[in-house]
Amino acid sequence: MSTENTLDANGSDNTDVNIAYVGGWGRSGSTLLTRMLAEVKGFTAVGELRDVYLRGIIQDRVCGCGSRFSACDFWQAVGEDAYGGWDTLSVPELEELRLRTDKPWHVPALLKPGLRKRTDKAVAEYGELLLPLYRSIRKISGARVIVDASKIASFGAILNRTEGLSPRFIHLVRDPRGTLNSWSKQVRMEDDLDNTRYMPRYNLMSGSAQYVGYNLEMQAVAAKSSHMRMKYEDLVADPEARLREALEVIGASGDDFDFSRFISSEGVKLGVTHTIAGNPMRHESGWVALRHDDGWRKKMPKHQQRIVTALTLPLMKQYGYDIGASW
Repeated sequence: MSTENTLDANGSDNTDVNIAYVGGWGRSGSTLLTRMLAEVKGFTAVGELRDVYLRGIIQDRVCGCGSRFSACDFWQAVGEDAYGGWDTLSVPELEELRLRTDKPWHVPALLKPGLRKRTDKAVAEYGELLLPLYRSIRKISGARVIVDASKIASFGAILNRTEGLSPRFIHLVRDPRGTLNSWSKQVRMEDDLDNTRYMPRYNLMSGSAQYVGYNLEMQAVAAKSSHMRMKYEDLVADPEARLREALEVIGASGDDFDFSRFISSEGVKLGVTHTIAGNPMRHESGWVALRHDDGWRKKMPKHQQRIVTALTLPLMKQYGYDIGASW
């Protein structure tokens, strides 16, 4: 990965912005992986950047650093550098662009330019807003790789089609039985100081359908660029090996990284990050234990395990999960 900069007449870096895009579906360990990658020298994690306008500008949620978005020096510096301040942006225009591009049903048109001209026009407009955002994050953070855990395939496809952005994809998956068991839990979101909010919950039918749909879309989008698939279970079992594989895909495998600085038998040592949205664990720092988290084997009734297995069977086989565990 080249670190040589190309500056324009205004002294701005015009090289492509390198992005490590963590995709898939929620409750698969994306927040953990993102924060682990953030500990690698030259990397910075921004959480789910597709939600910066909603969670940041509109709702003023709490950044991973512990400050409100409006009080976070990092995000305010990014907004000033990218747009001359966040208040210069038209939120209704942004919401309209997202509605016209960043939804699961737009993925076919996103994957095939020319299929729908209205979508192509909206993608170009959205890209013009996203490019300065990523460039300013790179500039303010000083990082050469931005780790974006937005997960959703449609947003990854938009980045892939935006000139000046160079996303590489890490498709993170987890055993669907563990994923659905996690989605059934009531988890309070700690980043809203004004309202009591909880992460959404899904039943077996809708949750399994989304598991299949979001992962299939992510596979299709990731195939358009450098990519890899990673299993959550493998990540917690051998984090250093999985991170080395990810760095190879990202294009940083030739660098000398000291993993012992933040990976040990105790788990992983995580620093403070400026992350937008994500699992509440994004607010934790210090040593964090790595758990296989297979509590679903005992807590999820066998008949529920079988329902999830039946509904997600093709992907379970493709990802190499033990189908017999539910019988």
